[in-house]
Amino acid sequence: MKIVVVNGFGGSGKDTFENFVKDYGTAKGYQIYKTSMVEFVKEEAEKLGWQGGKTLADRRFLSDLKDSLTKWNDSPFQAVEHTIQKCEDWNVDLLFIDAREAEDIDRLKAANSNVTTLLVLRQEISGRPCGNHADDGVLDYQYDWVIENNSSLEDLSAAAEIWFNEIMEEEKLIKLVD
Repeated sequence: MKIVVVNGFGGSGKDTFENFVKDYGTAKGYQIYKTSMVEFVKEEAEKLGWQGGKTLADRRFLSDLKDSLTKWNDSPFQAVEHTIQKCEDWNVDLLFIDAREAEDIDRLKAANSNVTTLLVLRQEISGRPCGNHADDGVLDYQYDWVIENNSSLEDLSAAAEIWFNEIMEEEKLIKLVD
């Protein structure tokens, strides 16, 4: 299974890119799954009254809650590791993990040998202040892949197809060597 940690500012097109890859890969017979370092955090936030908002205040709340849960019992990371294990059991071919913080990305890479990183950039969004350390630090990492999403949905879809073929060809070569 190939694990791809995806990052990008809110609104950069991460989900759209991942959905294009998933649609293309699924049509070719691959199993593709997606999770996030804040999926567990969002579930807990809903119990506290968060209603799925994406305002700066909402994003800061989620970031602060993730920090607190990480310090308390590391549950956000443990939840993702549990998902990775489930995906291995299900024979998933490609797992996307959305992660913002460099420390999380490094931990995922250290715990799993088959991790690559991808940044989705959109010029009109990059560089604006986001109001929390997780979002503000998106560019503070050296990614393996960068997808520039500055054009049409059709162009992003084409980029997703090209990227998928490259990443899965790389995975096939790794399997042949092992």
